[in-house]
Amino acid sequence: MTISQQTQPQGAVASFLAELNELRWDDHRYYHQSRINQSLHFLSSISFMTAYIMLFINPG
Repeated sequence: MTISQQTQPQGAVASFLAELNELRWDDHRYYHQSRINQSLHFLSSISFMTAYIMLFINPG
C-alpha cells in the first residue's frame, strides 16, 4: 500500500465534510434567513401554542 492510497480515504472524508459544511451553510442562508420562512415559522409556532393553551382550557 502506497502513501497516496493511505491518504486517499482521509482526503475523501475531508472532501465530504467540506461539502457537508457548505450544504449546512446553504441551508441556513436559504431557509433560516428568509423573511417568508421566518414569518411562516412564527405563524406555525403561534398556532401550536394556541392549540396547547386551548387543550388546557377546553379539551373537547
